[in-house]
Amino acid sequence: MLQAATMLLALFGIWMVAAPQAGVAPSMAVAGAASVMSVLVALRFGGVGGAFVRAPLGIAARVRGAGSAIRGVLATLRSALAADVTLAPALVKVKSENPIGPEGRAFASALASAPGFVVVEAGEDGILVHVLDEDRLDPVELGRIERRVTGRRAR
Repeated sequence: MLQAATMLLALFGIWMVAAPQAGVAPSMAVAGAASVMSVLVALRFGGVGGAFVRAPLGIAARVRGAGSAIRGVLATLRSALAADVTLAPALVKVKSENPIGPEGRAFASALASAPGFVVVEAGEDGILVHVLDEDRLDPVELGRIERRVTGRRAR
């Protein structure tokens, strides 16, 4: 995914520097179209992996989860400011379908962005996560997050 994004930006930049400057808006439109066409050709002939294609799912999952993340941050701040901190920190092993593949990395990244979660290690046997409050950990919600990020359906 990073390679395709880099290719897209590099092609856009080369076009903007090398093309005759008839006008900024038309040049940007042609540069964008040429860059997108180049990425589509790379997709068609195997130059870009499946992670690039699944990237919009990860972005959509992050956008949908933004409200939940903000609510979690506010709840944590409220507890800290009230000095009513009754947390049960723990290390938890989260099982994943494919913890070391691109989908597993996307899931680990989504976990790391959630308030109160810190990904310690991701390996073949699962993802080791440090949580601030083990009592509030919901396995069903973790499964929902993984399905949103990976695009898989529930079994």
